[in-house]
Order: sequence, then C-alpha cells, then structure tokens
Amino acid sequence: MRVFLASTAGLPVFREPDYTPLAAPHVHEFDRAGRAADHAVVDGVVSAVAPDFLAVLAPYRVGVPPGDPEAPLVVEPVPAGPGAAAFLVTHAGGQDLAWVREPDGPGAWTLPDGRAFETDAAAGVLGLDDGALLLVRGTRGALDGLAVEVPWAAQGWARGRESGRRDAVFPPPCLTRSWQALSLSLALWNHERG
Repeated sequence: MRVFLASTAGLPVFREPDYTPLAAPHVHEFDRAGRAADHAVVDGVVSAVAPDFLAVLAPYRVGVPPGDPEAPLVVEPVPAGPGAAAFLVTHAGGQDLAWVREPDGPGAWTLPDGRAFETDAAAGVLGLDDGALLLVRGTRGALDGLAVEVPWAAQGWARGRESGRRDAVFPPPCLTRSWQALSLSLALWNHERG
C-alpha cells in the first residue's frame, strides 16, 4: 500500500510513533476471540493550529502491469495554495481530482493539463473523465467554467448534513463508479468545525 498525505498547512512529515508490542497505537483486536495483534502506524506531522488533511491510501498488486485495475495509482500533488491541498489521481479508469480546503482557502486551481477547477466545497472528489462529483460541505463545482452537476443523492446527503441529520448515507450510493480501484480518505480533522 502506498500512502500519500497532504495538509492545508503544508507538507506533513511522516513519523512512526514509538513501538511497544501490543500497546496503542499499534495494537488492534485481531479476531472475535479477543486475540490481539499489531499493525503498522504512521503519523503525518505538521506544525499548525487544527489543519485539515487529505490522504490517499493506494493499495496495489505487486507485479501487475500499468493500466490494470490493480496496478499502482499515480498520485501527484496539485499546487493548491495556502489553506488547501489537492491530489490528481490517475488509475486504470481515468483521473480523479481530490481536494480539501479551509473555509478561507483558495477554491480555484489550475490542473496540470491546463484545465481550471473551482468549488466552494471544503473537500471532494471529481472524476475528470466521467464528471462524477462528490462534495463535502459545499454546493458547486465547475471545470473550465462549466458547472459539474451534483447527483441528486449527493445533494440530498449534503442537505441532510447541513440540517444536522446524522442518518444520511455516505458516500451517496450513486457515486460508486471507478473509485473501486481507489481507496480515498478525506479526513477533516478540524476541531473548530467538528
């Protein structure tokens, strides 16, 4: 598995916490019988007050040729400016843009191919090949000035979250497309926004 991590406060440094066998944070319960085992832990460290983080967890099968759905993903940082972070993720099904941004962070970026993307969302994923869009704490996205439609289920989910409902489905069932090859974690660890 490859791990890619960015933050709204600059590039994090990877550090592994001190290891003590069968102790937190490395221990987890392995089975229903209560037998415990250890697993790898890595922390992304950045010196800032409550930054947001964007992580792409990219599992792959060793020895698989490029273009295969199980081949390694190509993950490239997109210059997003202070208060934002973004990755361009290339996989067998195409390319996705993943981002996270602070409320006052930039909401417009130029992609490596020259296209311009704009959003008001705090985080999201845009399928650059099929236009599938998932927004977190936002209502719009535009690619080269053209609005990208948010599927109705995602709109309902966003309205449910804004109203404080906790029973909304995430991710919306309509957004399952080619992200099967991509395990994406949008982590909004900002204590002010809860």
